[in-house]
Amino acid sequence: LTRTYLPVSVISGQSLTRCHHRQLFTGTPRLQQEEAGAAEEDEEKEDETSSTKVGTMRRFVDVETSIGYINSKAFKITYGDALVWESYRRNFKGPRPRRKTRITCIRNGVLATGNPCPICRDEYLTVDPKNTELLKQFVSPQTGLVLSYEKTGVCQQQYKNLLIAVQQAWDLGYLEMPLPNRRYNYADYYPEFKRKKQPARFS
Repeated sequence: LTRTYLPVSVISGQSLTRCHHRQLFTGTPRLQQEEAGAAEEDEEKEDETSSTKVGTMRRFVDVETSIGYINSKAFKITYGDALVWESYRRNFKGPRPRRKTRITCIRNGVLATGNPCPICRDEYLTVDPKNTELLKQFVSPQTGLVLSYEKTGVCQQQYKNLLIAVQQAWDLGYLEMPLPNRRYNYADYYPEFKRKKQPARFS
């Protein structure tokens, strides 16, 4: 079979329907460019309307559900006797990790990373001043202050949430506020503790 090509005047006229060679019209570079442009516009519209394709949607639970989860058997099976951040390992490029962790793991309600921090990876962990069992895991037993993000690996957003929640728990009385250890000179208050001045010795 030999392929016949119609003249431009016939293709642009009313005789277009009589042509049996569709490849003459679908294979033109101009039509391909138009179809590619339309496909790109459709993809942009889909990205604007739907953000679930970027990552997994992060579901937020209330503090009552989070407290019940920490006291449940499922939490015991998942973490055992370890703290929620002890088994977490940061992903980083090169031989040394960066000093600061990422700004946030959740953007527009979607997990924006494949290795979220210990709090963001578990949707049932809610940072709240009432959730004292969770806050105690991020508080140093020696100083009573929030552990550094360099040790726990939490993102900067969750670290700020921990600082605020612990401060609110101190103000509301849910957690015991650490008091600084002050040393007093009792000689300033009790005369019996004052040392008697010894007379100067001359040689």
